[in-house]
Amino acid sequence: MYYSNVWKSLHGSVCNITLSSKEGIKIYSLSGFKYKNYIISEDTVFSFPHVKRINITFFGPDGNEKKETLQMSIKEFESRLITKANGYYEKFLIIRLWGGELENIPSLQFGCSKRLEIGTKVAIIGYQKDFNNLSLKTGIISSFYLEGATHRYIEFESSIKRGIPGSPLIDPLSYEVVGIVGCSMSSVAKKFSRLKTIINDNIQTLEKAKGKINICEIDPVQVFIANQNIVKNLAREMHNSAYAHNALAIPSREVTRFFKKYHHNSQFSSRNGR
Repeated sequence: MYYSNVWKSLHGSVCNITLSSKEGIKIYSLSGFKYKNYIISEDTVFSFPHVKRINITFFGPDGNEKKETLQMSIKEFESRLITKANGYYEKFLIIRLWGGELENIPSLQFGCSKRLEIGTKVAIIGYQKDFNNLSLKTGIISSFYLEGATHRYIEFESSIKRGIPGSPLIDPLSYEVVGIVGCSMSSVAKKFSRLKTIINDNIQTLEKAKGKINICEIDPVQVFIANQNIVKNLAREMHNSAYAHNALAIPSREVTRFFKKYHHNSQFSSRNGR
């Protein structure tokens, strides 16, 4: 088994998805991949309310050189979504590509995640935010995680850092996608976003009270504001250095099942003139 061949064959189909503010400030990065005329990732995008622009970038063989980029506004991005629309609510994200877009980018193929066993080796190709590059990681399936009666995740051991969620989990023998990396690191991002919102709200409230209290010529409100900023900076540093050895992936069969349901409903709507 040569992982270098996995990289050579598949890296060109994996992308970085960068979420930016109106001013162009980067808010978050995750990974994704092309499948037929779609881009597939996980659903972290909607955890960040100030996102206005989205860039989807593919890379060359060295993992650094940008090969092709697709840019769009958040409104256009939402208009292309086939998940979270028409009554669909999935833990992954799928957007349409219009005719001719990214036509030079090869498509990955889905394999059967049902055949996976504990101990199976896997590969992950994804974007590392810390190093701003596409990278190859290896891992092993350690277990399967059940959430309620309907959701079953692939649990695997690997080094997962910021930017990797949304990457394809790959069978290195067949080169097929057996899962979408996500749940573990994306939950860290969501918690950090919520904490930052709470701290900013606290600071905004305290700003209104500045100068109204004085104890021994010290304004305690300013002390509280400074304290909140320290907590925010510490939280940011912890978030930036966070990584997981153990992560979860959405099985590929969830995605293929969705496509069957989606295409069936689309054909039904067309036949009925909707």
